[in-house]
Amino acid sequence: MSSFALPPTLATIPTEVLETLLPYLCQNDLCQCVLTCREWNRTLIPYLWRTLAVNSRRQFEGLCNDEVQQALKKNGPFVRELQLDHKTLYNLLLPLLETLFFEPGIEEHVAYKISPFTRLHTLELHRIKKYPKNCFDGRIFALVRQNPTIKRFKISMQMDPNTLLELVKQHMPNLEDLDLDITWQGNVKELLETLPGKLRTVRILGVQHSASHQLAKGSKAYYANMAARIVRPHHALETLDISGSLNGQEEDVLVRFLKSCSSKLRAFKGKGFTWCCGNDALTQALLSIGFVFTELYISDIPYYIPDDDLAGIISNRPWVVLELNTRHMRSMAVDALVENCDDLTVLSLVEPSNYHLAKACTLTDTHMRIIVSKAKNLKSLHIQSILMAHTIMSRDVFMSDWATTTLEQISFKIEVPRVNMDEIIDEEDEPFQTSRHIQRQVFRRLGQHKHLKKLNIGGKVTDPSSGLYKIQYNCLELTLEAGLDELRDLKRLEVLNVRNMDHRIGVPELEWMVHNWPRLNLVLGALEGPDLPNDKPVQGLKSDDANIATRKVRSHRALESFVIDGMLFEEEEEEEKDVLFEFLKSCSSELHTLGGLVPTWGIEHVAITEALKSIGFIWKELRREALSPDEPDGRVAYFIANYPLTLIDAHAQNVGPMSVGALLENCDNLTVFSIVGSGTTALTGAHMQTILSRARHSKFCQVHGIVDTHMISARNILMSEWASTTLEHLEFKIEVPRVHDEEIADGEDQAVAILNSRDVQRKLLQRLGQQKQLKTLALGGMVITPITGQPGNQRNCLEFSLEAGLDELEDLKKLELLEIHHMDHPVGLPELEWMAENWPRSVRVRR
Repeated sequence: MSSFALPPTLATIPTEVLETLLPYLCQNDLCQCVLTCREWNRTLIPYLWRTLAVNSRRQFEGLCNDEVQQALKKNGPFVRELQLDHKTLYNLLLPLLETLFFEPGIEEHVAYKISPFTRLHTLELHRIKKYPKNCFDGRIFALVRQNPTIKRFKISMQMDPNTLLELVKQHMPNLEDLDLDITWQGNVKELLETLPGKLRTVRILGVQHSASHQLAKGSKAYYANMAARIVRPHHALETLDISGSLNGQEEDVLVRFLKSCSSKLRAFKGKGFTWCCGNDALTQALLSIGFVFTELYISDIPYYIPDDDLAGIISNRPWVVLELNTRHMRSMAVDALVENCDDLTVLSLVEPSNYHLAKACTLTDTHMRIIVSKAKNLKSLHIQSILMAHTIMSRDVFMSDWATTTLEQISFKIEVPRVNMDEIIDEEDEPFQTSRHIQRQVFRRLGQHKHLKKLNIGGKVTDPSSGLYKIQYNCLELTLEAGLDELRDLKRLEVLNVRNMDHRIGVPELEWMVHNWPRLNLVLGALEGPDLPNDKPVQGLKSDDANIATRKVRSHRALESFVIDGMLFEEEEEEEKDVLFEFLKSCSSELHTLGGLVPTWGIEHVAITEALKSIGFIWKELRREALSPDEPDGRVAYFIANYPLTLIDAHAQNVGPMSVGALLENCDNLTVFSIVGSGTTALTGAHMQTILSRARHSKFCQVHGIVDTHMISARNILMSEWASTTLEHLEFKIEVPRVHDEEIADGEDQAVAILNSRDVQRKLLQRLGQQKQLKTLALGGMVITPITGQPGNQRNCLEFSLEAGLDELEDLKKLELLEIHHMDHPVGLPELEWMAENWPRSVRVRR
């Protein structure tokens, strides 16, 4: 008899597997799982309540509900992460002070209530605006005392330093991550030395150190106090980030604490931390635990630092990463950088916002030649500035022997001699040939870096005479004739940045890049023409008549989708033809998608229209990204009327009277119809009735906005005969007559009105129930309140209750999403249970 294993159930799945799978489920998915059965409810409830964070007004309003508060008291022990960022949440969720015993004039005993949260691992307390300082100190203290399991504590609201100090010292024994995003004014030394020993990360911003009782250094009391204080070991600490001022007491505050750490300390940083580099006692304390500074960033350097101090910092450490501001790169600092660049993997020099400060930089191309010839481990080189002094001469690039060929990022301006293309009479002229020869040598040197992923070799420069920024003219052309093909081995290149360069990239160069660089996904500035004076023509893409006439265009018969964004011209519309005409004719009938930010130029340009017709291309889609906010109504109407569109996706403001008229006459073949946005539109419920009765292939229908004119009257839906029963997505606001308690005083009249309203709703839901292919259903949303003019919830909407006909939707077995938020609906537990029982696709209900 063969044995077989029973299939696993949720209860038998190991906890480790659940811990791995459940983070991929959102809160809505977990809610659906909890409603499945009792076993799932019992197993998954702890995961559903694991994180309590309010991220929207709707969640905030739901949390204040009495039912939710009762559920919170029951399931509070399951909460592991709690985030508070609103004064109402502080009042609602922090322990309250209660009176235990009170006898007037004799005695009174008060204590904080027990919080529903008793096993928190993460507590985040965010800043509250316009609220008195320290007003919640006692309640926060009580919450932390009741949760000794806290591992991560982040606070950005101001607390009394002594209270916070006692909290961290005595009531967080399991703390691993401390983040004090506040202005700390207190004894930093006492705080650090008494931190829990399990801490891995400490981040304290805005430090203002002040000792409670300062003893004279060197006195007997001082040394007695030093000997008596016991410093906890912090062997698990990995990151220490302190910013602010220690008031010249860095050695007294940090030495003993650093000695209590271990070799696990990998990061010691903070604004102005460079004082450590010049303090022998701190240096020895760090060396005793094996810590060596290897990374220096701009944020770590004081704004005004003497040149000799920065030079000493650069010289005395084996830096691997250097990120410096060019205002700091004066003579001594530059010399120190050149002498100590051997071990660098990242070198980044960033410009200051002040032009006069930037002029203080003394770094030259000669220095850069020495650096690239010494830095054998360099992987990222970033010297991208708008100053002429930061331009690297081409001869220094190809004359120097680079110590590395493993660079992954290069970003600096290369200057090469260029000849004005408008003044060239013969391409055999010596200046022209010399320029091309130099460019090819530069490309050949860059082509040796086969690991390059990002390449940026140009940018704005400063005009010495005016001090204004302008495009770089003496730059690489980036054409095949100038040596672009020398970069054929850069198979890992992902980003090429040629912005603000007088380049000559054209269609052949773009085609070459696509063919030779398989990982290329972004070319910045390829379609930007240089910012030339007004008396010169725009020279972006190559498009002169002689070039078009003589160039052989490759065949692109396999091309199926062509999307191009940006502008192809500035003033002369004939440039469109020069750029696209020959290319489109080289395609075939395989081309079925033509899109981008401005694809509708094709309907007005005769030459491009003829090129598209020659390959059998027909416009079938009109998307909103192709229409500007002020697109003429007549142009949209022309497009709808003259092409057999199957997809229309437009903003409400683009649908005017002429567009609506064209739409009603040409909606038979629509499969997707979407009008979104809050602008004014000419579309009405009567128009929607006509569209639904004619669009026999419709699968996606969306008319969504917060304007009342986007409401579809229930009678228009009931009266129309829908041409399609294959809708998969239906989204618009339906208006039905509803009765509210404040509107009818007579109980009998109210009962009759309710019956009439529910009769209309049931008939409407019967019609919707015929759409058995529906996967998404959204029939409500925000409306504009006439009195206030502000958005509000829709009141005259479907109830979605069983009494109003929800059971008429029983056949929607494929439904996956039901959106009823911003609707005045009475959906309760019976309706949710009915949905879970009749809709097997685990419907997500957005309430």
